[in-house]
Amino acid sequence: MGRRFLHILLLITLLLDPDAACGAGPGPKAAGAEFAFSGIGLNWQKHASGNTFHDMTLEADLYNVLSGKSRCPGIRFSYIKDFIFASSEHEDFVLNWYAGPGFTAGYVMDHACEEYGLMTGLCANVGVEFNFEVPVCISIGLMPSLAAHFVKEEGNLTLNIYTNGLMHILSPKLGIKYRF
Repeated sequence: MGRRFLHILLLITLLLDPDAACGAGPGPKAAGAEFAFSGIGLNWQKHASGNTFHDMTLEADLYNVLSGKSRCPGIRFSYIKDFIFASSEHEDFVLNWYAGPGFTAGYVMDHACEEYGLMTGLCANVGVEFNFEVPVCISIGLMPSLAAHFVKEEGNLTLNIYTNGLMHILSPKLGIKYRF
């Protein structure tokens, strides 16, 4: 059991940071957790060139779980390339404003259709990040998505718009991360 867990952890690390295998490219930026009414996720950020960074989140989608209608959360992965467009230094912290485009995919339940199905589409991210002198950063952001939701209903595969993704603009994410 312990050995299998280590293999899964190594596989996830290599998927989130393929450069880690060969030591190439800039290093990691931050890792931590993000909390929202729509879900709870693990977040990994990696420096890119200049004022850009890669933002990857593996999230448990809690739609209908918090209301008690479902016991099983969905799962969602998002990748975003964020651009820091404004930054200001203060006495105890640095404030970064960022935004960027990306994609998302997962196996989730939707508001319009109370069934689990495959979801895939485009997403965006906008937020603010507080980098403190200690290696901790706190972020607040929004991540709406425009995605398709594929569901099997009465033996037929149907295609719907993933309305929960549009409603994520109403559910800000609070991130708490360790900064490398």
